[in-house]
Amino acid sequence: MDAVIKALTGAARSLVQPIILLILLIPMLVALAIWIGLGWAYWDTWTTAIQGAVVDHATFIWAANRDLARFASWIAAMVVLAMLAPVVILTALLIATVFAMPVLVRHVARNDYPNLERHRGGTAIGSVWNALAAIYILS
Repeated sequence: MDAVIKALTGAARSLVQPIILLILLIPMLVALAIWIGLGWAYWDTWTTAIQGAVVDHATFIWAANRDLARFASWIAAMVVLAMLAPVVILTALLIATVFAMPVLVRHVARNDYPNLERHRGGTAIGSVWNALAAIYILS
């Protein structure tokens, strides 16, 4: 049990290093920036398409007769946001595995395991392959 506690405290110490915090946060911030930009550009198109589907749906006819189209716009906005959340996470996962993981592995190897023999490998294509495999497994 002492080994587990020792490993957890070592991991907690590693997490507060500035480089580790940046490696953890940058992929999510980049993914958010990408999807906020796309959302800004295509928000009307996405919500209009979903609002049209909601209004055309048979169970919404009662609301359309009562002039509740504003309700459909709220539903459309919530659906778009609900669809964007997992896409942002998958984009961050892809960015992290392709760009951040090689930096993280080099940092941990240099600081925590300096005596290990380094094998060259870990190409960008391998990182893309790992990212796609992780997305496939998670979905």
